Amino acid sequence: QAAQAMLRDIFGVRPGNIIVLEDAGQADLFTVFGNVTTHEGKLWSWVRPGRSKVYVYYSGHGVPGARDGRAYLLPVDADPGTAEINGYPLELLYGNLAKLGVNSVTVILESCFSGLTERGPLIRSASPVFLKSTQPPAGSGLTVLSAAQGDQIASWDHGAGLGMFTNYLVRALYGEADGGRWGNGDGD
Repeated sequence: QAAQAMLRDIFGVRPGNIIVLEDAGQADLFTVFGNVTTHEGKLWSWVRPGRSKVYVYYSGHGVPGARDGRAYLLPVDADPGTAEINGYPLELLYGNLAKLGVNSVTVILESCFSGLTERGPLIRSASPVFLKSTQPPAGSGLTVLSAAQGDQIASWDHGAGLGMFTNYLVRALYGEADGGRWGNGDGD
């Protein structure tokens, strides 16, 4: 809800132009963002090449592939131990978004790709020493804001009821970053 409000209030996205996936499964991610064969998913059918601005906000688990070490978004119906089979590769997301040919793409990741959580590792049979993903470069035309690097844990702000990264990002964009010792008070 905080992300939807941010998209509307700060970025000026009309509510009818926001695709919301709650508790997304792998099929949901393929349907919206495309797969290895085609980038022409639901998002592709909504955008106007050269004109649209695309914002992708993902809040959820990320995990390293146990065999390949690549970074994967972890759908709710996925097994963290077999992310190469049922995860959604971050590299695929970036590649398919780059193929949209839109004015700009901003990806906000309230996620980490270490495979670790506050409660311990997502991949039960792996040692935390080896849980590290290789995150792909964003590529040309993509701006990525991420809560964590491949070996870091994204934390939850229990008091705010949001991920810590999202909480501070939203507060900053609603004006806190423009005041105090950080900003110049110009409203931008």
